[in-house]
Amino acid sequence: MMRPNGLARAAVRFKPASFAGTFLALLMSALIVAACGILLETGLRASVPAERYAKVPVVAAADQYVRVVTGSGEDREEEAVPLPDRARMDAGLAAKAATAPGAATAVADFTFPVRTADATPGSRELPVPGGALTAHGWGSHAFTGTALTTGSAPHDGEVVLDAGTARAAKAAVGDTVTLRTAAGRRGFRVAGVAEAGPGDTARNTGAGDVLAWFADTQAPALAGHPGRADAIAVLAEPGTRAGALAGSVRTALAGSGAGVHLGDDRGAVEDPGLGYAKETLFGIGGSFGGIATIVAIFTAAGTVALSVSQRAREFALLRAVGATPRQIRRAVASEALLVAPLAGIAGCLPGIGLAHWWFGQLQDRGAIPEAVRVHVSWIPLLLAVATGLLTALAAGWAAGRRPARTKPGQALTEASVERLRPGVVRTVLGVAALVGGAILTGVSANSAGDDAAGASLGVVMCFMLAVALLGPLVARVCAGLFGLPLRGAGPAGELAAANSRTNARRLASAITPIVLAMAFASTLVFMHTSSEESLAGFGEVTDASGYATGRSLDAELGAWSNTTMAAVLGGFAAVAAVNTLVMTVLDRRRELGTLRLVGSTRRQVLQMLHWEGLLVSAVGVTLGTAIAAATLIPMIRGLTGDVPYVPPLVYGSFVAAAVALVLLAVTLPARAALRRWS
Repeated sequence: MMRPNGLARAAVRFKPASFAGTFLALLMSALIVAACGILLETGLRASVPAERYAKVPVVAAADQYVRVVTGSGEDREEEAVPLPDRARMDAGLAAKAATAPGAATAVADFTFPVRTADATPGSRELPVPGGALTAHGWGSHAFTGTALTTGSAPHDGEVVLDAGTARAAKAAVGDTVTLRTAAGRRGFRVAGVAEAGPGDTARNTGAGDVLAWFADTQAPALAGHPGRADAIAVLAEPGTRAGALAGSVRTALAGSGAGVHLGDDRGAVEDPGLGYAKETLFGIGGSFGGIATIVAIFTAAGTVALSVSQRAREFALLRAVGATPRQIRRAVASEALLVAPLAGIAGCLPGIGLAHWWFGQLQDRGAIPEAVRVHVSWIPLLLAVATGLLTALAAGWAAGRRPARTKPGQALTEASVERLRPGVVRTVLGVAALVGGAILTGVSANSAGDDAAGASLGVVMCFMLAVALLGPLVARVCAGLFGLPLRGAGPAGELAAANSRTNARRLASAITPIVLAMAFASTLVFMHTSSEESLAGFGEVTDASGYATGRSLDAELGAWSNTTMAAVLGGFAAVAAVNTLVMTVLDRRRELGTLRLVGSTRRQVLQMLHWEGLLVSAVGVTLGTAIAAATLIPMIRGLTGDVPYVPPLVYGSFVAAAVALVLLAVTLPARAALRRWS
């Protein structure tokens, strides 16, 4: 007899179709894990290079996070939440920072937008595309490299224009230009013309290279933040190290609440949106990635177990001719070692592509600064391959226990009879997950805000684990209930109902991915629709223009993120469902041929499979909807005090997609299998 690894190589070589479904499931699992891992690592490593502060060794700035404290005593928790807008600091702290040992000078920095206005009599109009300029305090020329070409530094009521703008407007020193600032519309005397230095750039202002400089004493008021500065740039005396200067500045500003930054951290001061970007990437790569990884593992494990169970007669034959239990287990493990690494490597490539696409979409929507780049290293890729390999080994070991333990004389008989009950360990874990889901449902119902949302996440995961672990029992019960109407649908319907009851494990394998797709897609999409519906009755905001723009961008990003996550998980579950259904139909070729030989017509066989597909769809949609309802109802009540809002057309499209997917996955391989019996 061949050695176990020889048997595994022969099985993969001569029966590749038997491993195609396993390969696809492990590939998809690696794709999901790799993509989420790359986004998570990018969030951990995300940084933006210092541009404006490239020549500044130490920068002091206000904390861009607000600390939210909830609970008290042992339940007290503190969470750092990034602010939606830049937090500013007292401009007077520049004088304190300048007294720090090793500091040559300290400059309060201001960056703000201004707009052109219609020229008044005696003033010149600035021909600026879009009418927007980026303004700074003149003191920043000390570290940006900006230098006057004509004129002098500005005083109150004066402005310095960049050379290009001055030439286009034919403005000279002494002329007046009219500008609109946060302090209102007024004329400013042109005090000078300057050539902008390499550090005079601004992020996220949309003003391009059109620049203006105002007196430091007037800039805070023109920016709309009197007495406040964006940051304080501290320049060092010759020979002073940045680390030593940072320590002395930190001491000088102690108690002010300002943070001191050097090195790569200076870029985060320039672009406070980096904090929000990190939170977004952590949410996708961490929270969503964890859920997606668990789903991928259980789905891939189910497919591997199905593949091993479909070859039960092969393993039984090996036991009958003298193979030991250890050899059977080694053969299954060797097959996993042959298939899983290749599938994992193949899945990493599209996983990298998915991560880049997802990251690019977030960047296009303003959630991530343009300067941040995707970070791809070997760590998430190795994790994706290792996850698939361990999943295949564990699932193969669990599924191979039964044929390995069967006595040689009973092997072929045992292989032809389906086991009626799942194992004890699996049943205990499934019941524990079911009880845990019920407990968390109660916790979510009695919580509010983020606590309700956090508990609801556990609800959906626990119930999904329960369905996966108790699949055969759930399938048998559902087949009995949903199969009752099929008995009145003629011989094909009655046979479909009997098949579903008898082959509960096969039914469970087909149902689980549909439940996954329905539960997660419904939860993510209807969570957003419910949130939007709860805000619809609050009326209009009085000063609505700026608010509406910001809110629409946030709402658009939230809707897109939820839809994308639903599409990724739903798409993965849909592929898993198709994969499983095709595997089960192709495994039944002998059964379908027998039905044709005993007199069933091709149409009757297809009708039977269609009824089975409808049964799978009905059970999957019902269980998925129930899990989504158990998740959404307490969560939405805790967040908004109302019930979830489910758009009928959206829910109907989910149901229609599930039914169409199942029928298509059943019909196409069945037609191919029946051709030889035509």
